Amino acid sequence: GIYNLKELMDIAISNNYEYLGISDHTQAMAGISDESILEQHDKIDALNKNSTCRILKSAECEILNNGNLDLNNDSLSKLDYTIIAIHKQINQVKRIAEQRLIKAIENPYSNILAHPSGRLYKRKVGMCVDMYKIIDACIANNVAIEINGDPDRLDLDPRYIKYALDKGAMFTFDSDTHLANSFYNINNATKIAYDYHIPAERCLNTMGLSELKTF
Repeated sequence: GIYNLKELMDIAISNNYEYLGISDHTQAMAGISDESILEQHDKIDALNKNSTCRILKSAECEILNNGNLDLNNDSLSKLDYTIIAIHKQINQVKRIAEQRLIKAIENPYSNILAHPSGRLYKRKVGMCVDMYKIIDACIANNVAIEINGDPDRLDLDPRYIKYALDKGAMFTFDSDTHLANSFYNINNATKIAYDYHIPAERCLNTMGLSELKTF
């Protein structure tokens, strides 16, 4: 996105948020690197000293073709949580795409799988994978599944929500904020939760900060 940490914190405070996760794209997407993330953490620490809203340190790590994440383990160990996602080279054969996703899900630093299919309406088709198999892998590895509120994504596709619920999946609702107005995309994800009967206790966003850290 284009907003700095203080601007994002101010938006969160104005909406009475207890905490805000900062999860910039990583170096494979021309985002933060193993070096620059330390500078970002210093800025977050400074802001957290005098705020009612706590910024959590995160990153939306790109899943590389081999299933590895594009930050090293030392960087990942410094995060409060790690989001994993695929944005590049989505058009892979089914077997390879599934192996790539599942390897990343099994990474011990992975906490949330973002927009699982990678689709963008009318611009990018979703990955060719057995989504039930991907959901099973998330559950087995205690990785929450994102419901992305960006109107271009709305992913996890709602057709898979009942299966994920029945199997015991945890979810996150996400705004995918890149601009100030997109902060309110969270409402789209919340509406999906209402319509598909996702209970509050199955969503990480509804947890208080101490409960979230324990999870």
